[in-house]
Amino acid sequence: MSSAALAARVDEIQYRERQGPCLDTLRDGAIVQMDDLTLDRRREAIESRQAAHRLARIRHDAEHLRARIADAKRRADVRIVRSTARIAATQETLRPSATRSDPLRPGH
Repeated sequence: MSSAALAARVDEIQYRERQGPCLDTLRDGAIVQMDDLTLDRRREAIESRQAAHRLARIRHDAEHLRARIADAKRRADVRIVRSTARIAATQETLRPSATRSDPLRPGH
């Protein structure tokens, strides 16, 4: 990731979270120097909110996947029933005429 892309990502996070050294400078007018952003205490809160967001997204995706699987199973069951009916009809058609029920023959 380029430094410009990284800076843009950091800005995006700060604006979304409404906190960070750039926003502190904008609000207070004081210059903030962060030699190591990993030492910023606000980072933990941001990361925990991001983790909660990712977890919620995973849960949503899992629920969506479960629904798609259930739908696929329903469609597969319908196809199985239709295929079974076609096979039964084909077998009836292929059965020798002596064993087939003939609605025109008396007694059948």
